[in-house]
Amino acid sequence: MRKLSKFAIALLLVFVSLLVGCEAARAAYRLSLATYDPVTSGQTKKLQEWADRIKEKTSGQVDITLFPGGSLASAAEILDAVKTGAADIGWVYTSFYPKQFPVTDAITLPLLGVKTTTQGTSALWDLYQDTKAFQDELSANNLKMLMMYTNPRNFIATAKKPVKTIDDLKGLKMRAPAGTATDMLVAWGGTPIMMGPGDVFQALEKGVLDGYVFEYNGIDNFKLQEISKYYTEITFYVGPFLTLMNKGSFESLPAEFQKVIEEESGRKMSMELAALFQIDADNVRTKILSSGGEAIEVTGDALAGFSKAAESYAQAWVDRMKSAAFDSQAYLAKLKSLIAQYDGK
Repeated sequence: MRKLSKFAIALLLVFVSLLVGCEAARAAYRLSLATYDPVTSGQTKKLQEWADRIKEKTSGQVDITLFPGGSLASAAEILDAVKTGAADIGWVYTSFYPKQFPVTDAITLPLLGVKTTTQGTSALWDLYQDTKAFQDELSANNLKMLMMYTNPRNFIATAKKPVKTIDDLKGLKMRAPAGTATDMLVAWGGTPIMMGPGDVFQALEKGVLDGYVFEYNGIDNFKLQEISKYYTEITFYVGPFLTLMNKGSFESLPAEFQKVIEEESGRKMSMELAALFQIDADNVRTKILSSGGEAIEVTGDALAGFSKAAESYAQAWVDRMKSAAFDSQAYLAKLKSLIAQYDGK
């Protein structure tokens, strides 16, 4: 009996060890992904599908958990969280980080004519693949770029006063992210106020803001159509979204798992995210306008009023960025050429 008991105990220990081993094998690498979009947004859902595919293709050994709605880090904190490893992966909107992505942010220059996400994203990837300064920028500071794409065109939205010309914008208090949006609002006579997207509704309600600069998905995600009526659909600018991974987190994975992540990321996945962004924006626009929202088109002399300051701003970017290692004038010319090349695509 004593021998049998020892055998049973040994067998039990082996069984427990196997269970523990299997559990460890199922999720040997647990990674976090921080995003500030709500769990209901199309972008969050698409990123969850991406994480699920990686888990499946690594037989459950790479498990990426999403933390939406700023639950792990706020919109303005995600980049630092990824750099330090507080988050393994982050969904980063570059306009929240002024001067940290100057080459990437060339596409945010005003009135370049980017009409769709796929147009802007195609131009970005072509530039990235041909420009060392661009590549270096997105691999610095302990970062690895996984996806890169633009949001739909951002425009001016107001609660009470429609903006049809540059004069209509003067004196209006407008929420805007840092960079192009803030700088151009000042040049056009508006008063930019920086705040997180989650605070805009209440600020409009209290009259702290007259309007904001945003795109249709963001408007719907934060229910801003409930308190704004006018949508000045000037092709103001588009902003880059980067899915960035902590380089140390990436390099800690076995080579076969690194390969899976790279195969599931890159240009192909970026284009899928961009296309979904555009579809969602088009659907939201239809919903908002059919519910009483008013779209305002800016053309002719009205557009020319906005364009003069925009051209000066772009030239200032060229002058500021020019160096022996980076021909900013040629880079901007190439960007404009690619935007035209991908127009309608």
